Amino acid sequence: MMAKNSKFDLDFRHGVEGEGMLFDLIKNGRVEVKRDRESWRTGNVAVEYMCKDKPSGISVTDAEWWAFILDNEIGTPHAIIIVPLWHLKYLAKRCARQGKKVMGGDDNASKMILVPKADLLKHV
Repeated sequence: MMAKNSKFDLDFRHGVEGEGMLFDLIKNGRVEVKRDRESWRTGNVAVEYMCKDKPSGISVTDAEWWAFILDNEIGTPHAIIIVPLWHLKYLAKRCARQGKKVMGGDDNASKMILVPKADLLKHV
């Protein structure tokens, strides 16, 4: 029989708490989810901030967190990175100052900032 305060009990409760946090974020719409097909090749994720000359994406979201579903070279999801929105905005502003702005999306109508995947994980 395991002691009530065993390491397993503490780890299990901590894990269940984490599952609840993630469920709450998703259930309550506090996570913006984007899927990136090219990050495996480029090493960057694209963060949209304008579309058709109107604020969009990161500029208008009500989310508190941002999730990137990253596909591999055959189009299969292989990772999900979830970061607080404030952190992504900080990184995006820094990358914009470095000239990492591009056009893309349908008809190249979206203005985006390229953020290195490594930067998303650097301070996590």
